[in-house]
Amino acid sequence: MAVEAMGDGVRVSFERLPQTASVGITLWRQGQEQEASTVRLEQTPILFTALQEGAVYCVRACTYLDGRPGSAPHGHTLCNHQGS
Repeated sequence: MAVEAMGDGVRVSFERLPQTASVGITLWRQGQEQEASTVRLEQTPILFTALQEGAVYCVRACTYLDGRPGSAPHGHTLCNHQGS
């Protein structure tokens, strides 16, 4: 997973994803995880905009192997300071 600050937003991308996989990406301001929502998509990158400057945001990405009944997601969480 690559996370890149872009102006007032953050871009989340993956180098390679299997064709049978999708990604669930969750973004939240640190300390406010209960207000987070997850976007599930089959292609990246995705751009989250209108983030508050100077705040710390966390991104969690989970890959889902579609077509495999009962497969559990594999995830990774990253928190980063949203600078100017």
